[in-house]
Amino acid sequence: MFTSRLVDAALRQVTSSGGSAERVRARAGLSPVSYINESLVDIYTIARVLEHAAEEVDDPCFGLNLGAQVDLRVFGTISFAVANAPTVGIALNNLIRYQATYSRNFRCFYERRETAMVGFDLKQPPDKDLRHLENLCVAVVVCTMHSLIGERWVPLGMKFEH
Repeated sequence: MFTSRLVDAALRQVTSSGGSAERVRARAGLSPVSYINESLVDIYTIARVLEHAAEEVDDPCFGLNLGAQVDLRVFGTISFAVANAPTVGIALNNLIRYQATYSRNFRCFYERRETAMVGFDLKQPPDKDLRHLENLCVAVVVCTMHSLIGERWVPLGMKFEH
């Protein structure tokens, strides 16, 4: 689950890119009435909105672009547990610990050996396209690490399943 702020951010991005937020809402099966800004939205609804938004504005990198700009508070109270942790390790452990309260279809992991590895798995049913959601999550992880460590941090690599 994410807060409805993520839906609002995606629709604002569509509008600012010259697309129709109303068309995206209709295609994604959302009512024309906005969500209350703090309501929770399931992961598959978010994925539908992102896929239709990407189609609307013809942006194959919509999830990455949105993730690079989105305010981390769209992820609800979990973002405060991450942002206010005294160390990066504790922040990542907080993310892993609390993310299960938001979604059983999303798993974060953090491994520390010679280098640290942060990642996530999305349980993807065969009838769901989660590409833009996966991309958004990667961008958010990178932005979160930048906010925790600083702009000099650079990931050694990224692996996409698609």
